[in-house]
Amino acid sequence: AGQPKDLLGKLIAANVLFISRFKVSILDFSEGTRSRIYVSNHVCLLEAMMVVRAIGHVRFIAAEFAKNLPIFGVLIRVGDPLFVERSRGRSHTVERMAESMSTTSYRHFLFPEGSYENGSALLRFKTGAFVTGEPVTPMLFYYPDHTPFWNREESGFFIQIYPAITEIYTPVRMVILP
Repeated sequence: AGQPKDLLGKLIAANVLFISRFKVSILDFSEGTRSRIYVSNHVCLLEAMMVVRAIGHVRFIAAEFAKNLPIFGVLIRVGDPLFVERSRGRSHTVERMAESMSTTSYRHFLFPEGSYENGSALLRFKTGAFVTGEPVTPMLFYYPDHTPFWNREESGFFIQIYPAITEIYTPVRMVILP
């Protein structure tokens, strides 16, 4: 992971988070140890920006459909993610990740839940991140006031986005575990 990419990524991420009014506090319990694979729960669409802001450039493992999302698709593609097709199964994802890890020096990041959720509980982890046998650094995102983005099954976009646009900022705690 080259320094210029780390610095540029951190600058872009910091600006996106500032514009979005996210105030991220980082608690780092990793004692300086870092692996090449990071995993975390997934609640908000901006968590990727928080990760880049905290640790620099990482290669995200993203679902193929994500590159076509309005606005977020552009941000996702800029980070040079590893797109995977969920329909091809776990072995396809593991093979793509192992190949990427052997041909690049990138750190890799994925959400083992495979989707984002409402922040009230973790979803069952998919095992792809753990099959490679590489050490994994777990991270946790916690939103003390409100979940910043909607879960399509709970309520509409405007009902869920209201707290984010009426508050001065959205507090987030990002915890890096050993």
